[in-house]
Amino acid sequence: MITKGVSSDEIRLDQTPAVVKRPGETVKISCKISGYSMTSHNLHWIRQKPGKALEWLGRMDTGNNQAIYAESVKNQLTLTEDVSASTQYLEAKSLRTEDTAVYYCTRRATVTGAEEAAVLKPDTHFHSVSQVTCVSSDEIRLDQFPAVVKRPGETVKISCKIHGFDMTEYYMQPGKALEWLGQMDAGKNQPIYTETVKNQLTFTKDVSASLDL
Repeated sequence: MITKGVSSDEIRLDQTPAVVKRPGETVKISCKISGYSMTSHNLHWIRQKPGKALEWLGRMDTGNNQAIYAESVKNQLTLTEDVSASTQYLEAKSLRTEDTAVYYCTRRATVTGAEEAAVLKPDTHFHSVSQVTCVSSDEIRLDQFPAVVKRPGETVKISCKIHGFDMTEYYMQPGKALEWLGQMDAGKNQPIYTETVKNQLTFTKDVSASLDL
């Protein structure tokens, strides 16, 4: 997964943060690449809907602006690139509530394109995520716990009262890009965690009240 002569800490895919859209609208997600030449690896896009398996969306033949799409989305998605800016784009039009998902861009061949299936391989490290939520509700609110200060080794519990859509947790270290932590399905107590924090974080949910981290 590592380009020769480049350490893993130097390779970054900085993606568009979470967005909320209404049915029929369009969303455009960017994936900015640094630490290696973008044209040296194809770029795949995959997504994971709440409670569903990974779904391969398409692949960009980087440097040639030529995309291959999964049959299920080829009339809805458009993949483009800006080589000079080392950035890839995914545009989805005519959004539906079922398009709500975590969208990934990854430089590794994490998918079997012929079967339109996606599998996360153990050596797939350099990927980035965006949460796209499409809701028809007229009221969207996130009432979150205020700032807290803790010492190393202490425990913190954050609450976030939500309405209208599934909740995905992110956090941002000072000077760093957003990092996806995990996802809790609406109405269920079945969390999904990123590998880097799965032994440290616990997501719980009170369907009648709020989501806790």
